[in-house]
Amino acid sequence: SLNDTRRISHTLNNLDMHSALVMALSQSDAPWLHHILHTLHKNGASVQTILCQIEDAVANGYRPHSYNQDELDLALLVYHVGGGTLLSALNQHLCLPSLCTL
Repeated sequence: SLNDTRRISHTLNNLDMHSALVMALSQSDAPWLHHILHTLHKNGASVQTILCQIEDAVANGYRPHSYNQDELDLALLVYHVGGGTLLSALNQHLCLPSLCTL
């Protein structure tokens, strides 16, 4: 039936995306790749989103965020005043440095 054909087509498309992701991972052992994968997986990204991010990083270069001294000082102040939980929340929502960065 038409529904079965669509389901099979969708499954094959997902399999192709998963295969492409496995190939991308097997070809590189770069720290930036592990960082992208960890972050996207933690945020629940789809395989298609992960592939797009990897392709974008390869095409345009991966640029991790560098924190200036004011951002580091603010993160340290937040940690001393509110603790690790508050710093973690602000890291996720305001892109402040994490406790590991301090």
